[in-house]
Amino acid sequence: MIEINIDYNDQVLQRKLRRLPELMQRATNSALSSMGWWISRELRNYIEYGYVKGPALHPFTLGYKQRVTKEGKAVLAKRRAHGGPLSWMGKFARYAVWGEGQNTTLAIGYGKSGKGEKLASREQLNNPLLTMYARKHEYGRRIRVTDKMRGMFAKAGYPLKKMTTYITIPRRPTISVIEKYVKPQAPRRFKEKFIERLRKYQLEAV
Repeated sequence: MIEINIDYNDQVLQRKLRRLPELMQRATNSALSSMGWWISRELRNYIEYGYVKGPALHPFTLGYKQRVTKEGKAVLAKRRAHGGPLSWMGKFARYAVWGEGQNTTLAIGYGKSGKGEKLASREQLNNPLLTMYARKHEYGRRIRVTDKMRGMFAKAGYPLKKMTTYITIPRRPTISVIEKYVKPQAPRRFKEKFIERLRKYQLEAV
């Protein structure tokens, strides 16, 4: 889970807050929600297509088939319709905003909701099955090969040897990659969105 906390030490924000305390929370929630949508989109795009300047995802992770040419050379074929082993997680990228004042927090992770990316609470970002699956791929794990897995690898063009009974799932970091990508941009983006929302709400109040 990625958490973004507000830094009100910026002098411009300090002046705005002193002058417009009644609009602070509304503008804060709106600005963080905007950031949450952006980060959850970045997370989904990275999982499904490998976008973002992070470690290149393995072709199998991205869902590409592999075939062997007549010369015996392994080359990538077309992308599988259902993607790779992580692709289905992309649609569960979610965010939530909670707290008040300087304790208002934005979090991005995996969760379920009827529609849209925003969730009502932090707890909804801790879906047990999604969290377990994401953690397994984030850090890697050694697992036993099942017949279903063996068939899946063969169909994708990566057949396993008969003697292979265990495989090691490599680290496929997603959350940590996106966190590293967005954290440096967060203060500037929050400041811009916060001031933008304040101006909008000021005009509405006139």
